[in-house]
Amino acid sequence: DEVVGGYRTALWTLLGAVGLVLLIACSNLANLLLARASARSREVAIRSALGATRFDLIRQLLTESLLLAGLGGALGILLARGGLRLLLSLSPADLPRTSEVALDAGVLSFAVGVSVLSGILFGLAPALHATRLEIGTELKTRSRPMGASSAPRSIFVMAEVALSIVLLIGAGLFLKTFLRMQAVSPGFPADHLLLMRLSLPKDNYATAASMRKFYDNLKQHVAVLPGVQSVALASVLPLSAMNVRSEFYISGRTPASPVDVPAAQNRWISPGYFRSMGIPIMEGREFSEHDTETSAGVAVVDQTLVKKYWPNRSPLGQHFQLQGRDFEVVGVAGNVKHDTLGEDPSPTLYAPFSQVVTAGFPFLANSFSFVVRTASDPLALTTTVRRKLRAVDANVPASSVKTMDQFLSAAIGPRRFNLQLMLVFAASALLLAAMGLYGVVSYAVVLRTSEIGVRMALGADRANILKLVVGQALRLVLAGLAVGLIASIALARIARSLLFETSAADPATFASVAILFVIVGIAAAVLPARRAMRVDPLIALRTD
Repeated sequence: DEVVGGYRTALWTLLGAVGLVLLIACSNLANLLLARASARSREVAIRSALGATRFDLIRQLLTESLLLAGLGGALGILLARGGLRLLLSLSPADLPRTSEVALDAGVLSFAVGVSVLSGILFGLAPALHATRLEIGTELKTRSRPMGASSAPRSIFVMAEVALSIVLLIGAGLFLKTFLRMQAVSPGFPADHLLLMRLSLPKDNYATAASMRKFYDNLKQHVAVLPGVQSVALASVLPLSAMNVRSEFYISGRTPASPVDVPAAQNRWISPGYFRSMGIPIMEGREFSEHDTETSAGVAVVDQTLVKKYWPNRSPLGQHFQLQGRDFEVVGVAGNVKHDTLGEDPSPTLYAPFSQVVTAGFPFLANSFSFVVRTASDPLALTTTVRRKLRAVDANVPASSVKTMDQFLSAAIGPRRFNLQLMLVFAASALLLAAMGLYGVVSYAVVLRTSEIGVRMALGADRANILKLVVGQALRLVLAGLAVGLIASIALARIARSLLFETSAADPATFASVAILFVIVGIAAAVLPARRAMRVDPLIALRTD
């Protein structure tokens, strides 16, 4: 739970997507083998007539299936070597244990096992179908019409369409979630913000006075740089994957039990923090240089905390106790996203650094974030700000030197990763399904050549033939579409935790995917239909 945490559902979802693509590929393989087996029915009948048992024939056809699956598995392993590097480059920085991801013996064994199992399972149906023949009838027949033998191929195509629909709808929901997430405001303008995490050596900064002196010197050195609009300090920054939560006691209110004690995110900041971050002050004031360790304790609370603990009234002038010190609420700030962009705002209180970096508040005193609001590209000032830091104290290390835009990008990194992989899987599934549909319709045209010749001889025009072929393809698509839409609703509800402001049964996504697949189905049938329209009735009638 601690290591994998929030990635569990995403990883299971992606594993499921991989499984669906594998099933679609195997269905395609089975379909091709079925078509090949039908084309070789006369050969199978001759072998049977010469003494080959059904077991011999099944063994031969399964061997061919295993050979195809084995070659495909070997090619997949080679592609995985390059794909693994691409996968790791796309993965979020906080994805756990990525350093251990490798093509080791376990992975290779799994790939070989899946290849062999796929070859057996999806080669067995064509083998059984091919060996269930009437030898006498088959040897006398040079061609046969499209009939019951097409049912297994149609079922496989419908399964491919249904599985592809599930992946496409999943990708569509993830895409909509990602776009919605990108449009979410974190509560402040994220552009033109340079951030860095500083850690003061405790041996050199053991007192509150020494720490305050360092803070003041650094602010003075950086604030005068060209292009710097304002600077500030903060114990913890939004979307930094760091959080500090504390209990506090509102004056005049006694909690009924320990579970009723108020709690909120707390942030220790310097004057100018709200201005530097662009967080609006909705009521009252922010901190000033007059709010020192010797003055009365003051605090700013956010709108969520006000709504929860002082509903329908102004919190200004209210008091609470935190770590034994009294604080008066002097301002109300806008809400900020602290953990993720998809969260509901958490109650937050802010207090001045000068009033908490004392003996009574030792935590986070030696570690803080430095915020620089710039007029232009913040990354251009990185080297200069680092130089100023070394001038103040070369022994103070700076880490997590990033822009706030990079923080935001990291915050949606997991969803971007899910989306990228789902789009690849969905595109693969769509291509495979289109190929399978094309193969079935093409083979059906070949089998129905005589029938088409008869229809044309009896007066059917090219439009009738086009309607016949495309209609067959659309029937397969619509049948698979119905199953796929129902399955998508069920599976999307399971992955609901990965969605943001998007319904698991989003009508626009479902309708778009349905329309897309109908278009793909028509496109896959067009080429076989054109071939059918060019059938010469005289040549077709001489076939039998």
